[in-house]
Amino acid sequence: MDDEAMRVLLAMGLGHTDAAKWIIQNKVFPGTLTRSVALRVEIRKSMENVIITDEDGQPMEVVKYSMDRARTERFIIRVTKGLLRHYYPHYDASEDRWTAIHMGLELAELAKIETLKDQLPHFDERGNGVVCYKFGFTQEGLTGIWLVLFYGTTLFLVTHTHGSTI
Repeated sequence: MDDEAMRVLLAMGLGHTDAAKWIIQNKVFPGTLTRSVALRVEIRKSMENVIITDEDGQPMEVVKYSMDRARTERFIIRVTKGLLRHYYPHYDASEDRWTAIHMGLELAELAKIETLKDQLPHFDERGNGVVCYKFGFTQEGLTGIWLVLFYGTTLFLVTHTHGSTI
């Protein structure tokens, strides 16, 4: 259920990519939300109308929804563990301590990670705009840092710390 719920919530982000539009039109509305009454109710309960400022500084009314933090963290950490396993198949992450932080896409939030982003040496993407990520390890190889962007709209900072090097 976490995967389907996260696919719905991540794809519905304001300003999403063409990949997200396709997911919404071909998977979310005809499938996931039709089948899962509980997920529809959960999303509907979290929705509220808010006013944001658009790129031109004009007020714009949008519908805001929230994601369950524990569900989101489980999902993004599991995805990152899969990416870690892909790039470093011999790395044992079973004892790592993991953190996942949702980063807003406001300029102030992005400024916080600008220096970090430039220092992460690896970039890749999957699914033609579904997920893009940058990652790297500290010099000692004890901490991995990942910036993971879903559908061009939802950014996470994920770290994992280990007692031995890669």
